[in-house]
Amino acid sequence: MIARSKKEHGFTLIEVLAALVIFSVAMVGLVTMNIQSAKAVQIVNEKMLAGIVADNVIVESRRERQIELGERTGEETAIGRDFEWSREIQTTDLEGFFKIIVKVRFVNQEQVIVERVAFRSGEQ
Repeated sequence: MIARSKKEHGFTLIEVLAALVIFSVAMVGLVTMNIQSAKAVQIVNEKMLAGIVADNVIVESRRERQIELGERTGEETAIGRDFEWSREIQTTDLEGFFKIIVKVRFVNQEQVIVERVAFRSGEQ
C-alpha cells in the first residue's frame, strides 16, 4: 500500500460525485424553467397578435356608415399566423348606442384567444 502524508489535500470520489449530482439537478431545473419561459413568450405573442386582429375588426366596425346588427365572421393573417374572427353587433338600452363583441381564435379551432367588447353610436 501507498502511504499518504497528512499534508495531501483534495476531494474524495464520493464528494465529487455528490457535487455532480447537485449540479445536474440544478441544471435540469434551469433548463425546464427556460423551456416554460419560451412557451409563455409564445402564448403572449399569439394573444398579442389576436388582440391586434380584434382591434382591427372593431375599428372597421366603427368606420362603417351603416350598422348591421347580427354576427359576421372573417379571417385575417397576422405575421404568418391565420386567425378567424367573429363580430356581433347588438343593441343596448340606449337608443342609437350599439355593443360590438369580437372574438378571435386560430383557424379551425374552437378556443377563443381574445375577446374584445366595444361600443359605438350611430344609425341602424
